[in-house]
Amino acid sequence: MKWGVEARLNRDTTYFGTSPSGEYDFGGGTVYSPVFISSASGQHDVQPGQPLPDTLSSLLLGFPYAYTIAVAPPYASDGAHIGPAAINRNDVNAYVEDTWKINPHWTLDYGLRYELYTPISERANRTSSFLNSFPPAGVGQEYLINPQPTYQTNRNGWGPRLQVDWNAPQAVHVHMGGAITVIPPNIWQDNLLTGSTPYVVYPRVNAAQNGEIAYGFQITPNELPPVYNTAGVNVLASGDPKKSRRIR
Repeated sequence: MKWGVEARLNRDTTYFGTSPSGEYDFGGGTVYSPVFISSASGQHDVQPGQPLPDTLSSLLLGFPYAYTIAVAPPYASDGAHIGPAAINRNDVNAYVEDTWKINPHWTLDYGLRYELYTPISERANRTSSFLNSFPPAGVGQEYLINPQPTYQTNRNGWGPRLQVDWNAPQAVHVHMGGAITVIPPNIWQDNLLTGSTPYVVYPRVNAAQNGEIAYGFQITPNELPPVYNTAGVNVLASGDPKKSRRIR
């Protein structure tokens, strides 16, 4: 009989802020030609103001469909340290295992593991998320700043294991086994709480028929609108996001 326990206390620092210097996107929508483009046959000419036929034409002309940039408001860090997050992840687990040698040819290994992962949390109250991304019909969405709890704890972390060893004739050794495994939370793929509004804002401009997206376009932190709740109160008027609590 074997048994063991383990505890892991992760203290991570992450930075979320995609394209802090700005990003031009070609494709994804209609871009209108600013000039006349002739075709070899003369049957597929593109007049000024008409949609371009494909993404390659948009790229060759230098006319993007969209421009987006990651901008931090004045009360949050910007530049190389845009979208910081101090993430806590904790894990405790235990296992028990036994081996039963049925006969000289067959051996059965069986065990049980239990894992408990605490929800991802942020030590400086810099989280935000929709309360329900897909609310029922007739129910409006609610956006929360520093929701508590950040995630619900899943206590169903049982993981049974089973393996059969067969010492077959002719020096053949066969292993067969299976298990249920708990997938630990990933701070990038499973984390939808940090690096978003109102700590990092992603303004986006799309091309229109009567206007192009000018290169060198910039949006500064002071141009970002304040964050108000449904009562019209500026929830971050103090300039200190650490003082924010659960706000709708």
